[in-house]
Amino acid sequence: MTCFGLVQRQLVVTASALALAVVCLPGSARAIDNWFDDFNDGNATDGSPLAWSPDAVTGIGQVFPGTYDASSGDYLLAGQDLQGGLGLFSNDDEVLVADQQETTFFNGVSTRARGFITPLGGIGLLGNNNSLALTNYFGVYHVEKNSDTGEFQGFVEVSRFDGLNGETSFVEVNQAPVVSLDAQDAPTQDVMVQLDVFDGKVTFSFWTPGQAQPQPTTVLNFDPNDPNFDPTPAAADVAQIKAEQGVSVIDPEFPYTAGTAAIVFNEDDVNGAEQGTGLFRWTKAAGVRILDGDMDANGKVDFDDIAAFVLALNDPAAYEAQFGLAPIIQGDVDYNGVFDFDDISSFVSILNSGSSATAAVPEPSSLLLAGLGMALAGFLGRRRRAAG
Repeated sequence: MTCFGLVQRQLVVTASALALAVVCLPGSARAIDNWFDDFNDGNATDGSPLAWSPDAVTGIGQVFPGTYDASSGDYLLAGQDLQGGLGLFSNDDEVLVADQQETTFFNGVSTRARGFITPLGGIGLLGNNNSLALTNYFGVYHVEKNSDTGEFQGFVEVSRFDGLNGETSFVEVNQAPVVSLDAQDAPTQDVMVQLDVFDGKVTFSFWTPGQAQPQPTTVLNFDPNDPNFDPTPAAADVAQIKAEQGVSVIDPEFPYTAGTAAIVFNEDDVNGAEQGTGLFRWTKAAGVRILDGDMDANGKVDFDDIAAFVLALNDPAAYEAQFGLAPIIQGDVDYNGVFDFDDISSFVSILNSGSSATAAVPEPSSLLLAGLGMALAGFLGRRRRAAG
């Protein structure tokens, strides 16, 4: 009998049932490359917990010069109109890249960040990045000024970058939704971005912390043999990308199959007086797709994740030994940069609503989930009080 079957037999889910569920966790120990950094130590380069490198190419100086500052507890990136790399690279587009070079992902990477941008700025992520060759896949969410109307709007791009041959744009979408602007055209909320690069497919998603993680279904095909390839999708695809807040692109060449993960800031006022900034609250990466609530990392969220979620809260070290991931990778479902008791209600909501690629849930889901919420809160609340 499955763990779910054992739990479902209870008319009311109790702490003892959940403890029993933990005992029958499936799977064996495995190691999955992953990392998380919230920059709370005020230093992005000291190796605690990670050592970020703002120098894209060692030996010729910064290719992407500008301000890289984590002293506030967030990582601030601000562009400058400067020459980079002994003058070999012009940074008039004010691109800043901070690379996490300690971990190379060989079978694909999923990376996510929460950040805040000012007008004319954009934050994004790099996957399968090679900082020596300057090659990668990237996705960026911008707040830019419409050259025709003068109004600020969201703009999304997904591209492949080659330091020698330049950027190959896969997708460009104007007037993308998400971030709200005030009367002075300043964003009023953070934005979430995620880039997944696996098996020739590049997926980029964008949403706000108050929304559920998008599950984009639009898949576009890049044609490397078409000299007139247009990165602006057809109107129907644009509408769906905006509605789903994400898009996937198939790259048949897929030249970059491994590499590191990095964060990127792109200031959009080329050679202008206005300077945007990007602020990263936290960022994380893993060798499996980051999917809210997928605690057993099998690509879907279902009742098999309940026991793993409880284990992660009760014994993080045991969870990591069992599943090869830090609990915060899949468990921080309220996006506050911490995996804790506050994630319980969001996890229950994901299971109940199917808002995060949840598998079909057999009845009686409402009773089970209500009991789960109460049992988790009571079980872990007693543990927390006992520890205090």
